[in-house]
Amino acid sequence: MERPLTGRTVVVTRARHQAVEMTEILEASGATAISFPTISIEPPSDPEALRQALRSDSYDWVVLTSTNAVMALEAARRELGTDESPWPESGIRFCAVGPSTAAALEAAGLTPDIVPSEYVGESVLDALLEADGNLDRRRILIPRAAEARDVIPDGLRAAGAVVDVVEAYRTVPVKADDEATRRLAGRLAAGEVDMVTFTSSSTVLAFRAMFGSELGGSLVATIGPATSATARESGYEVAVEAEEYTTSGLVRALESYYAEDATE
Repeated sequence: MERPLTGRTVVVTRARHQAVEMTEILEASGATAISFPTISIEPPSDPEALRQALRSDSYDWVVLTSTNAVMALEAARRELGTDESPWPESGIRFCAVGPSTAAALEAAGLTPDIVPSEYVGESVLDALLEADGNLDRRRILIPRAAEARDVIPDGLRAAGAVVDVVEAYRTVPVKADDEATRRLAGRLAAGEVDMVTFTSSSTVLAFRAMFGSELGGSLVATIGPATSATARESGYEVAVEAEEYTTSGLVRALESYYAEDATE
């Protein structure tokens, strides 16, 4: 039986140094995958801000919304060493938004106390309230990209929490490879691309800056609701949204979409 993605051409937008896991999964599923870097993950403008937060033992919770945030946190911890950083012995609890972030946290030797079911502000707030009971005056650290949305910190502050948002890394649009960009633009215009996938809001915005909102009939798939919201704000109609916010979950969503399409 032919697999749903056989013969489909899928663009994988990603960070420049990101692993090509999704590309490999797509190709193993029968698709033709075009790996296209749109952003680069760079150090924060002020590395000392995160190091200073790590020196504190006054936080009740740390909310991590991406694997990049976990990696930045762990790099800062290694730079400080155990003498300067009281973590994890201080009793700080961790909220990892999504299974990939939870897995990265565990790989760093830190245990996620809660993993909200969805990457939306309401789910994070509900999960923290259920685990803690009361967020009033709880101190919460959110290390993240400077460009991220404020839905989660705003929701936590509305519940009475004291929230410190610290830039842990920057997402920077890559300098376009003119030849690669021209080739992809040509394929989009010719209708040769079935689906463009986005795994973060940053990849959406960088892709939009390169190619505009017209995708030549290509459909759009995202890794979750936050990325979908950015895609729609950028003028893209979202055809597929992963239920599990991982690259594997996104590929499964694509397979389901095309399997249903084949039966109609």
